[in-house]
Amino acid sequence: METPEGTTGCWSPSLPSFLLGVTAAFLGYYWMCICKKPTIVSSKTLRLLLERYCPVASEKFYPTIWCFEGRMQTALWIHFVRKPIMSYRNEVIAAEDGGQLSLDWKDNEESSQFPDGATRPIAIILPGLNGNSQKIYILNLVKTAMEAGYRAVVINNRGFGGEQVLTPKTLCVGYTLDMRTVVCHLRRMFPEAPLVAVGSSLGAVILLNYLADYGASSHLQAAVSLSPLWNLFQSDVSLSEPLNHWLLHKTIIQGVKKTMRRRRLSGNTMSATPHPPTTTSPVMNIIIKQVQTIDSGRFGPLCSVSAHWTIPSPPAMQFHWLRCRPIPVLLC
Repeated sequence: METPEGTTGCWSPSLPSFLLGVTAAFLGYYWMCICKKPTIVSSKTLRLLLERYCPVASEKFYPTIWCFEGRMQTALWIHFVRKPIMSYRNEVIAAEDGGQLSLDWKDNEESSQFPDGATRPIAIILPGLNGNSQKIYILNLVKTAMEAGYRAVVINNRGFGGEQVLTPKTLCVGYTLDMRTVVCHLRRMFPEAPLVAVGSSLGAVILLNYLADYGASSHLQAAVSLSPLWNLFQSDVSLSEPLNHWLLHKTIIQGVKKTMRRRRLSGNTMSATPHPPTTTSPVMNIIIKQVQTIDSGRFGPLCSVSAHWTIPSPPAMQFHWLRCRPIPVLLC
């Protein structure tokens, strides 16, 4: 069919109409599927406490509209968020096995909420893999703790706090004696100060295992576990997917390689584990190889590579919660 002007009479949407439709669809998806209220799974007492003192926990969350996907937020946050400027007071204490633990302190003597240093609450912060007190997310946690009036102390992973590595032992999520050593040290220094702990990623798993090991005798008043990995092997499989590998995994691999080169002890290697777990993940293969030569056999009953990474499995965690009940634990 020809129009009077001689053009074909087929309908085609204009560019503004098309963009308007796409925008409307995107906004509908954002409002209906992305913006949600957090799910609070807890006892009635804890839920009422959160609703009273932290009402934002029950409000609908509106993430940044142009970057609401969690992986993109992580990648952009690492590279573009301004790093807080912070200086610490460092303390090195002896570990049970003859090693050293590096603690970075912010005493927060200017705290208006808790001016008495003897009773000022202490926030114990546990970083994740490749983490220390200078990582941007740890700096922000310390800043938040100080704004609440707390004294903050960061437990640097072995070899990450500038201290000399004296033993062939690195990081193991099932090994909680280092955490216990630090907590007992704080109790001796500040016997009247309440202790709370915040762990992120692998630090969150260590914190949960610590609570499971010591329960009501953990000396903690409360704990916050940020993004714990319930199954390390499955988490690594997820990280090995193309998009996750491009956004996150490459950085983790580089950090693990750099860490192991720095912490390797010449002439102090252990024999390889006879039956190492099988995996196609690049980062897990790197970790397994290093654990075989450095860590294996250094964590008491955790004498195999598999034990290092299968301790925080879901069945074990379900048992852990039974022993953690006396202590309020917030999972995020």
